[in-house]
Amino acid sequence: MTIAKDSSTDEIIHGNDLRGMDDFYIKTTSFECPYEPCKIKATPCSFTMKHVNQSYFRYGDKHKDGCGIHDPRYKNNHTSNDERKHNSPPAPVISLLKIDVKPRGGVKNARNIKNENHKDEKKGNEHPVSSSSIKPVVDYYINNSNHNEQLSIPPYGTRSYKDTFQLIFYKNNIRYYKPAIYYGVAQSNIRLHEDSDKHCITFLARDKKTQKPFTLEIDVSDWNKSQKDVFWKEYEKQRKEADRYYKGLKDKRNAKKYLTVFFFGMPDENDKFLFKTNHFKLVYVAFLGKFESSYNDSNYYIENDLSVSSLNEQPISLSDIDHKNHEYNIETSLDFSSP
Repeated sequence: MTIAKDSSTDEIIHGNDLRGMDDFYIKTTSFECPYEPCKIKATPCSFTMKHVNQSYFRYGDKHKDGCGIHDPRYKNNHTSNDERKHNSPPAPVISLLKIDVKPRGGVKNARNIKNENHKDEKKGNEHPVSSSSIKPVVDYYINNSNHNEQLSIPPYGTRSYKDTFQLIFYKNNIRYYKPAIYYGVAQSNIRLHEDSDKHCITFLARDKKTQKPFTLEIDVSDWNKSQKDVFWKEYEKQRKEADRYYKGLKDKRNAKKYLTVFFFGMPDENDKFLFKTNHFKLVYVAFLGKFESSYNDSNYYIENDLSVSSLNEQPISLSDIDHKNHEYNIETSLDFSSP
């Protein structure tokens, strides 16, 4: 991943989102390193549909002292080849996620966004680090062990990163019910249709008895052509890479990397196995290695048993997907044969 800051709004922009944004906005906006002591120029690249590679930010100059790129902890967690190649700093902690961006048109009055959510910002935090995309929020979460930082998502309030991120897993009578950044391992042998107005992503987590999986329905009917194109291409790129990796394993339980889908959304009221979203900037697909996943039981309850003791389960993470007691078995839940 690569990131930069819009110097006019102070909003953190993810390089992958550039191709889905308005060309005029990109060409007339000055982007810079998001770290205050640095602020060197960031150049948007490969953001038109004619480009084959994913869009990104490139930094031509050396980052100044005090920039996060020099943090020793960052070197240990520096897992993105794009960051190294394009000299991008790590994502800073985002304290404000703006989810009122309209899917159509890329950005909603980009230069006025900063003032729209001012009333929802925490008192005493006049200049929060903000973004309208979950991508830099996710990048911070997966590359840092401190998940106690606070994240405000108007109008849903402020919670810690730990309570905001929710791994999707199955257990008897579980029901997810809160808006959150949900994530889980997706089935890599299911292709998406390029021209579809609605995509369905199938997660490995499922009811072991009925084999009904959790699914994410993404309504892209209001997305512009560029947004549809970049999402489909990036999903297929990550999916194919994951599929090749899984097929090359002698034992699928030894997998060290996973096709992981992050999204901000809420579960469907009628179907507890269904999640829905329709925002271009609120979905993130990546083929990832293991990362520190904080335990969270604040976004679900157990139907017919709402006692606190019923929620005190052992922590799980992406590395636990072969644990049968969590009904999240990569070997039995996924058919790796060709579609």
